[in-house]
Amino acid sequence: MNEIRNAVFQFCDSTNQTTTDLLTTALAKLREELAAGLQAGEAQLSLSQRVYQIFHDPYRAHTIAATETSRAMHGGQLMLAKATGLIRGKRWLASADACDFCLSLNGKEVPLDHDFAIRGTGAYAHIPYPPGHPRCMCTFVEVLGGDEAASLQEWAA
Repeated sequence: MNEIRNAVFQFCDSTNQTTTDLLTTALAKLREELAAGLQAGEAQLSLSQRVYQIFHDPYRAHTIAATETSRAMHGGQLMLAKATGLIRGKRWLASADACDFCLSLNGKEVPLDHDFAIRGTGAYAHIPYPPGHPRCMCTFVEVLGGDEAASLQEWAA
Protein backbone atom coordinates (compact mmCIF):
# COMPACT_ATOMS: atom_id res chain seq x y z
CA MET A 1 0.00 0.00 0.00
CA ASN A 2 2.85 2.43 0.81
CA GLU A 3 4.36 1.75 -2.62
CA ILE A 4 1.12 2.81 -4.29
CA ARG A 5 0.93 5.99 -2.19
CA ASN A 6 4.55 6.81 -2.97
CA ALA A 7 4.02 6.19 -6.70
CA VAL A 8 0.92 8.40 -6.73
CA PHE A 9 2.76 11.11 -4.81
CA GLN A 10 5.71 10.97 -7.22
CA PHE A 11 3.36 11.15 -10.20
CA CYS A 12 1.50 14.14 -8.72
CA ASP A 13 4.77 15.86 -7.84
CA SER A 14 6.13 15.32 -11.35
CA THR A 15 2.90 16.58 -12.95
CA ASN A 16 2.89 19.61 -10.67
CA GLN A 17 6.51 20.44 -11.56
CA THR A 18 5.81 20.15 -15.29
CA THR A 19 2.78 22.43 -14.96
CA THR A 20 4.78 24.93 -12.90
CA ASP A 21 7.55 24.99 -15.51
CA LEU A 22 5.04 25.53 -18.34
CA LEU A 23 3.28 28.29 -16.41
CA THR A 24 6.58 30.02 -15.56
CA THR A 25 7.55 29.99 -19.24
CA ALA A 26 4.12 31.28 -20.32
CA LEU A 27 4.18 34.08 -17.74
CA ALA A 28 7.67 35.17 -18.81
CA LYS A 29 6.53 35.26 -22.46
CA LEU A 30 3.36 37.14 -21.43
CA ARG A 31 5.43 39.80 -19.63
CA GLU A 32 7.65 40.19 -22.70
CA GLU A 33 4.75 40.50 -25.12
CA LEU A 34 2.73 42.93 -22.98
CA ALA A 35 5.78 45.10 -22.32
CA ALA A 36 6.65 45.22 -26.03
CA GLY A 37 3.07 46.03 -27.00
CA LEU A 38 2.61 48.71 -24.34
CA GLN A 39 5.93 50.35 -25.25
CA ALA A 40 4.84 50.37 -28.88
CA GLY A 41 1.54 52.01 -27.90
CA GLU A 42 -0.56 49.16 -29.23
CA ALA A 43 -4.33 49.07 -28.68
CA GLN A 44 -6.05 46.32 -26.70
CA LEU A 45 -6.88 44.36 -29.87
CA SER A 46 -3.19 44.10 -30.79
CA LEU A 47 -2.28 43.23 -27.21
CA SER A 48 -5.01 40.56 -27.19
CA GLN A 49 -3.48 39.05 -30.33
CA ARG A 50 -0.07 38.91 -28.62
CA VAL A 51 -1.61 37.16 -25.61
CA TYR A 52 -3.58 34.80 -27.86
CA GLN A 53 -0.29 33.52 -29.31
CA ILE A 54 0.59 32.31 -25.81
CA PHE A 55 -2.74 31.02 -24.45
CA HIS A 56 -4.74 30.23 -27.65
CA ASP A 57 -8.03 31.25 -26.05
CA PRO A 58 -9.57 34.47 -27.44
CA TYR A 59 -11.67 35.22 -24.33
CA ARG A 60 -8.74 34.69 -21.99
CA ALA A 61 -6.40 36.65 -24.26
CA HIS A 62 -8.75 39.65 -24.28
CA THR A 63 -9.30 39.41 -20.51
CA ILE A 64 -5.55 39.40 -19.82
CA ALA A 65 -4.83 42.20 -22.30
CA ALA A 66 -7.62 44.44 -20.97
CA THR A 67 -6.81 43.79 -17.32
CA GLU A 68 -3.06 44.20 -17.61
CA THR A 69 -3.38 47.32 -19.78
CA SER A 70 -5.57 48.84 -17.08
CA ARG A 71 -3.10 47.79 -14.38
CA ALA A 72 -0.18 49.37 -16.26
CA MET A 73 -2.08 52.59 -16.99
CA HIS A 74 -3.22 53.03 -13.39
CA GLY A 75 0.24 52.13 -12.05
CA GLY A 76 1.71 54.90 -14.19
CA GLN A 77 -1.00 57.29 -13.05
CA LEU A 78 -0.11 56.57 -9.42
CA MET A 79 3.62 57.04 -10.05
CA LEU A 80 2.95 60.42 -11.66
CA ALA A 81 0.63 61.47 -8.80
CA LYS A 82 3.35 60.67 -6.27
CA ALA A 83 5.97 62.56 -8.29
CA THR A 84 3.99 65.82 -8.44
CA GLY A 85 3.94 66.47 -4.70
CA LEU A 86 0.49 68.03 -5.18
CA ILE A 87 -1.60 64.92 -4.66
CA ARG A 88 -2.60 63.75 -1.18
CA GLY A 89 -4.79 60.81 -2.09
CA LYS A 90 -6.81 58.88 -4.62
CA ARG A 91 -10.54 58.17 -5.00
CA TRP A 92 -12.02 55.03 -6.59
CA LEU A 93 -14.52 55.62 -9.40
CA ALA A 94 -16.66 52.61 -10.24
CA SER A 95 -17.57 52.01 -13.87
CA ALA A 96 -21.19 52.18 -15.02
CA ASP A 97 -21.43 48.38 -15.07
CA ALA A 98 -19.43 47.80 -11.87
CA CYS A 99 -19.74 44.64 -9.83
CA ASP A 100 -20.76 44.67 -6.15
CA PHE A 101 -17.12 44.64 -5.02
CA CYS A 102 -16.23 47.72 -7.07
CA LEU A 103 -19.45 49.48 -6.10
CA SER A 104 -18.46 49.00 -2.46
CA LEU A 105 -15.25 50.94 -3.25
CA ASN A 106 -16.95 53.69 -5.25
CA GLY A 107 -15.98 57.07 -3.81
CA LYS A 108 -13.56 55.54 -1.30
CA GLU A 109 -10.65 57.90 -0.71
CA VAL A 110 -7.27 56.71 0.56
CA PRO A 111 -3.74 58.17 0.80
CA LEU A 112 -1.50 57.51 -2.21
CA ASP A 113 0.51 54.79 -0.46
CA HIS A 114 -2.54 52.86 0.79
CA ASP A 115 -4.54 50.08 -0.82
CA PHE A 116 -8.19 50.50 -1.65
CA ALA A 117 -8.71 46.90 -0.54
CA ILE A 118 -7.00 43.64 0.29
CA ARG A 119 -8.80 40.69 -1.22
CA GLY A 120 -7.66 37.14 -0.62
CA THR A 121 -4.03 36.12 -1.04
CA GLY A 122 -1.54 36.00 -3.86
CA ALA A 123 0.02 38.43 -6.29
CA TYR A 124 -3.13 40.51 -6.75
CA ALA A 125 -4.45 40.47 -3.17
CA HIS A 126 -3.47 44.10 -2.55
CA ILE A 127 -5.46 46.51 -4.68
CA PRO A 128 -3.65 49.89 -4.70
CA TYR A 129 -5.56 51.01 -7.83
CA PRO A 130 -7.91 49.51 -10.42
CA PRO A 131 -8.45 46.95 -11.79
CA GLY A 132 -10.03 45.26 -8.82
CA HIS A 133 -10.50 42.02 -10.77
CA PRO A 134 -10.19 40.70 -14.33
CA ARG A 135 -12.06 42.85 -16.91
CA CYS A 136 -12.60 45.63 -14.34
CA MET A 137 -13.30 48.95 -16.05
CA CYS A 138 -13.09 51.16 -12.95
CA THR A 139 -10.60 53.98 -12.52
CA PHE A 140 -9.36 56.39 -9.86
CA VAL A 141 -8.90 60.13 -9.65
CA GLU A 142 -6.30 62.08 -7.78
CA VAL A 143 -7.22 64.11 -4.69
CA LEU A 144 -5.30 67.38 -4.38
CA GLY A 145 -3.77 68.37 -1.07
CA GLY A 146 -1.17 70.58 0.61
CA ASP A 147 -0.32 74.26 0.20
CA GLU A 148 0.74 73.91 -3.44
CA ALA A 149 -2.55 72.26 -4.30
CA ALA A 150 -4.52 75.02 -2.59
CA SER A 151 -2.64 77.59 -4.67
CA LEU A 152 -3.33 75.57 -7.80
CA GLN A 153 -7.05 75.38 -6.97
CA GLU A 154 -7.17 79.16 -6.40
CA TRP A 155 -5.36 79.77 -9.70
CA ALA A 156 -7.76 77.49 -11.58
CA ALA A 157 -10.86 79.18 -10.10
